[in-house]
Amino acid sequence: PEPGHRYDIGVDTSVVIEGGDWSVAEVFDRDTHEQVAEFHCLLDSFDLAEKLYWLGVHYNTAQIGVEMASTGFAVNTGLQRLGYSNLYIWRHRERAFPTLSTYSGWKTQTDSKAHMLAIFRELVNKGQLRLHSHLLWNEMADYVRVPGADPRFDSYRGNLGHDDAVMSCGIT
Repeated sequence: PEPGHRYDIGVDTSVVIEGGDWSVAEVFDRDTHEQVAEFHCLLDSFDLAEKLYWLGVHYNTAQIGVEMASTGFAVNTGLQRLGYSNLYIWRHRERAFPTLSTYSGWKTQTDSKAHMLAIFRELVNKGQLRLHSHLLWNEMADYVRVPGADPRFDSYRGNLGHDDAVMSCGIT
């Protein structure tokens, strides 16, 4: 980490089942959009929270955004219990003027995921992200949009493999 730089960490958690999804944390410099670190592991929720706590502290008390689904609730709670001071606060984007909510973490739902991916695609397509991870590049190459019967309900996922790094990067 560079002194004076601001960092963000996006986290997609796993349920720690062998052969299942991984927990992935992507660390980016907020101003340069450069990927500076990646943490890829299988850890129980509170152990992951402790690792994320120290990762965040190491990166100048980076803002940490944990996906609030499945085990993400426990990881986010673990960070709160440890007193981590810079958790991402959910924004209500569906309102005329987006406002902060009263809870931390990233809520992945149909509309927020589409919004997140639109921003992610724009940054990638305009060459504004500096990525260094082969894991992330491979997942991005395999990431697909699956049309639903109604376009409002399209789904996005890894076609043949995992999408944990993609989701973490998008949250970041």
